[in-house]
Order: sequence, then structure tokens, then C-alpha cells
Amino acid sequence: TLSATLRLGPRLSLAASGTMGRTRSNDAEQGFLTQGNGVITSAFALSATQQGVLTRGDAMRLTLSQPLHVERGRLAYRDVQVLDRDSGELGLADQGFDVNGDPRTVAAELLYATPIVDGQGELGLFGRMEVQPRGDMDLEQYSFGGRLSFRF
Repeated sequence: TLSATLRLGPRLSLAASGTMGRTRSNDAEQGFLTQGNGVITSAFALSATQQGVLTRGDAMRLTLSQPLHVERGRLAYRDVQVLDRDSGELGLADQGFDVNGDPRTVAAELLYATPIVDGQGELGLFGRMEVQPRGDMDLEQYSFGGRLSFRF
């Protein structure tokens, strides 16, 4: 994982984070194990945060991200099989298959939060859109919401 934050002024900052991972497992006791170089995964997020957008103390953040994504790899399922059809000998055998992740999902999220009631509470609003390519069309998902909290 590599991340960085850049402050462009007293109210604006940019942040970026990226992760690559490799998963390997060859434990003979497991039903699934990795083969070859294992399974490669990735994720990233880029965000911009602005403070003091509408009032003093409020903030808005826009984020573009890719949730954890399987890039490539090879898995195997280990189970008991007939190893020799003539003798009927049973034993453990691996059935390997490639794992190439679905097309990359990309998400965009907008968050806004502002203090209310003389700083004793907070109002937060958010919107999120995810796009998942599926063949010749994209699956788009939207979610919106809010949060109201008070300290006492």
C-alpha cells in the first residue's frame, strides 16, 4: 500500500492511496490453494476535500475509487479422487482453474458534513455511484443518505 496527502491551501487537500496484493497458499490441509504466482489483487482511492464550502466548519469530499479487484491468478480445488482407475486407488488431487477478475468496478462518492446547533450536532449527507461493466452494458448502482447526530 502506498498513500500520499497533499495540502493545496488552508482549506483544500488531495489524497491518494493504492494497494497491490499477492495471495499465496499451499497448505495441504486446505480445500482451496493457489498455484503459480498466486492471486494478484488491487485497489485505489483518490479524493479531494474542501473545508468551509458553505459555512465555517463544514466540509465536502469527492472520492473516486476502485474497490478490491482480482487482477489475475490461479486457484486449485483439492479433494479426494480416484487416482488410478485400474486399481481404484484414492488420493488427493488438485483441479486448477484461472481466476481473472470481473471487469473493474469504479465508484464515485460525494460526502458533505456541517456542524449544527452551535456545534452540538452534525448533519451529514452522501451520494454514491458504482459502475460495473457487464458485457455490452454497465450495471449502475446509486445510493443516497444522510446522518443527523447530537452530542449530549
